[in-house]
Amino acid sequence: MFPWKKQQTVSIYNPMKIRIRNLPLFFVCILLAVCLLASSCGSPEQPQETETQDTAETQPQGPSVFEEPGSLNSEAVTPTGRAYFDNQVLILFWTGSGFRISFSGTSVSAKILTTSTNASFLGYLDIFVDGEAQPSNTVRITESAEYTLADRLSSGSHTLEAVKRNEAAYGSSATLGIASLTVSGGELTAAPEKAGLLVECIGDSLVTGNGIESVTGAGLFTTSLENGNAAFPFLLSRTLGADLSVIGYSNLGFVKNSSTVNAQSLYEKTASLPDAQINQNPWNFEARPADIVVLAFGPAESNAAHPSAEGKTFNEQAQADASELLTLIRAKNPGAVIVWAGGMNDLSLVNPVKAAIDSLKDSKIAFCDLSGIKQFASGAEKNPSKTTQLFMASEILETLNSLNVKAADFSAIKSSVEQLFASRALSSDYLKVYTPASGSALTQSYRAVANYAGTDAGQFKELLAQLTYDFEQLRTIAESSSEYLVLDACDATSGWNCQLDREEFKEGTGALTATGASGTVALFKTSGLNIPIPDNFEECYFEFWMYISDPSAITSGSCIEISKSIDSIEVAYGLQSLDLQAGWNHRVLKVTKGSSANLDQFDTIKNIRIFNVDTTKELTIKLDYLTLNCGLYAGDLTEWQATLAKAKEALKSSSSEELRLAYEEASSAQTQAEVDRTTALLNLLLG
Repeated sequence: MFPWKKQQTVSIYNPMKIRIRNLPLFFVCILLAVCLLASSCGSPEQPQETETQDTAETQPQGPSVFEEPGSLNSEAVTPTGRAYFDNQVLILFWTGSGFRISFSGTSVSAKILTTSTNASFLGYLDIFVDGEAQPSNTVRITESAEYTLADRLSSGSHTLEAVKRNEAAYGSSATLGIASLTVSGGELTAAPEKAGLLVECIGDSLVTGNGIESVTGAGLFTTSLENGNAAFPFLLSRTLGADLSVIGYSNLGFVKNSSTVNAQSLYEKTASLPDAQINQNPWNFEARPADIVVLAFGPAESNAAHPSAEGKTFNEQAQADASELLTLIRAKNPGAVIVWAGGMNDLSLVNPVKAAIDSLKDSKIAFCDLSGIKQFASGAEKNPSKTTQLFMASEILETLNSLNVKAADFSAIKSSVEQLFASRALSSDYLKVYTPASGSALTQSYRAVANYAGTDAGQFKELLAQLTYDFEQLRTIAESSSEYLVLDACDATSGWNCQLDREEFKEGTGALTATGASGTVALFKTSGLNIPIPDNFEECYFEFWMYISDPSAITSGSCIEISKSIDSIEVAYGLQSLDLQAGWNHRVLKVTKGSSANLDQFDTIKNIRIFNVDTTKELTIKLDYLTLNCGLYAGDLTEWQATLAKAKEALKSSSSEELRLAYEEASSAQTQAEVDRTTALLNLLLG
């Protein structure tokens, strides 16, 4: 430390010494944002003044989380979320828990304790200085040690907020403890006031942001891929100008069963999960009941197979358990507006939840239907991407609007749009890959959103809709010159003889599927197709995604074909020759490598067929995104691989964020169109 700089270590007295056991333990997300309907009058009931002390200071005694005591002063720190003091350490268990301080000085550091040093389950804190919309620093907690939260600040008064990104205990996800704070060049001043409203969000990975930082959608659970501060609860609270409390755990359910954790069992406890009973003491709701409560649970895998002694159906039991949870929440938050956001990736729980809401006859409880939200890519383990989370926030805000909840402003949403979109998609180098017309339209629609200063939610929604449309209309120079022909996106069954699978697919919004255990299993499109082939057809590549449930069920004579006239003017590939594995297979096949008939007469594609003949055991076949590629590097990955190697080497000495993101996107390219586009972009950036 410099001897001429004034240091202050804040010592905090806590009369309640809780003792608790130590635990062992982008461009995919591109595009746009959210439609925020928030033009109404009035707000929900404000919390009543009470003589009860702040929840964070009134925890009863118990065992200790960390053996090492801390030194914090509750009069200088404003805890957020379900943060609480334990042995003079501020414990951050849940997603979104943290603290705010005010100070005069040029830097702040903290001694932070952690329950996990496992690289997969480290704790993360986002730091927001002086009310900024995006974090100025993300602190990765690798061990219990001193960490800089903010430095090189101008002299004078500042505010700082620290918010935990990772969730509570899932996979040994770290619990953090703030043991002390040190201010350089000044001192802590009076603790910041709490916001006028408190938003509480309860749910599974939808509320914790599990997988949201994955660029490619790949990867299993790690806290490095998780970010609750990019999920809808954070966006919601910021837009409403409210404080936030999250009670979330990946795979959390509400239907009681033997295999999962249910929300009813943990809601009233301070910090408790089956594998992490950090603090079993009751949470003090009387100190500050929530003004707004939002529930969000994903697919029914966390809520299935309820063993009911009363012989109830699943829907009947799910309704009863939803009603029980809502009744509990209402009892603890008497004046709150409550919204249950359902239907995201799964519809099986929608009707039971709606029935539960109807049965309670509470005018301040509503259902928000998320089933219509388009999934813009996905995070790891099929969790929503950052962009999808923005749309979730917009739908919930619209429902809150109908319950007389008024938004503060659009700045939080606009900031998220900028982070996800403008920093990359609007750079001049990036837009060089696309046609001038489509790039210009995108730039104009983004500026309309960024510059909007009005308060009309309808107008703002229209601007965002235009931004969405213009992004989807971006066309690369190669695409605009008919180098890529999309034969069928496989997002609809028009002209096909099969079904549509909207749960498991590789591109767009669905995949074609057929299942059978005998005879011929087939997917045919023999009407509505009339695509002229390019002059260099014989140099092109037929590209597609194919799912096979059991490769051993594929029989001799089974094929995938494109034709002008079935069996007379066609190109066919035997399925047994494609080395298909169980699951999804991506194939790029040279036209001339297939078995062809009368290729000289092949001028139009009118039929697509895939079939397995003489099937003797159950087989499911799925098909997605069929294209004919004659691109810059079609079928040849040599230049792509060489460009990747060149970019990787350049990144050793370059700090260019643009180059890093382009390299990550190119590394994850899975289709020929992506290979061509990302190779061209990297070559531009590398000069």
